[in-house]
Amino acid sequence: MRQAILKGALALAVLCASTGCGSFFVQKDAYLSLKRVAVVQHAINPHLLLGTANAPEAKTQTAEENVKTFVKEFSGGRYEVVPLEELKANPAYTAAGTAELEGYYTAPGMRFVTGADTVEKATLTPEAAKKLAEDLRVDAVAVVYESWGLQPYALGFKAKAYSAFFINMYDRNGTRVWGDVAVGESEEGMATPGGIIATELANVVLNFNQSYKAALGTMKNRLASVQ
Repeated sequence: MRQAILKGALALAVLCASTGCGSFFVQKDAYLSLKRVAVVQHAINPHLLLGTANAPEAKTQTAEENVKTFVKEFSGGRYEVVPLEELKANPAYTAAGTAELEGYYTAPGMRFVTGADTVEKATLTPEAAKKLAEDLRVDAVAVVYESWGLQPYALGFKAKAYSAFFINMYDRNGTRVWGDVAVGESEEGMATPGGIIATELANVVLNFNQSYKAALGTMKNRLASVQ
């Protein structure tokens, strides 16, 4: 049995992934009609991971890489995703939400638009989703919640990033058109003597980005089954 370090939303996501608790949702016709999408929030909860992961840059750089990964993975298929730099340069986006939310991290220049009570559910009210989509001139907006965890190996002296990801997407009517939860495990691994991450910053970012790529792969496979 996995000896993952699980907290809060990560435990729920692992349960969903292993039992098929209905986390995947898509409004097929509405989703397939999308042409342009913006990821308006990517919030990271690092929980209590120690060592290099405790540095603010570990979280903010990971969030930035993960948003760019979503753009790369989903653009050129059914729709295009607004590049991160373009989004951050949009006055309508910089005026939305807040720059900081206690206990959570995001990419430099990104905003928190869900509020503290729904950040871990990655949900928007229909009114908020509709306004964001209209202001940004996109067909849909997506929000992401990332919950960090570790999968120890080598008697606990090493670990892989093992994180949970919650994604919801809303169209211009404020209607939820896609939602999913998936867990991803990195390939690289990190030194974790005594449960403390003892590796360079770049390797931490690499591991948690690989975790996201793995989770997105799971989500894309589910979407492919209905397209």
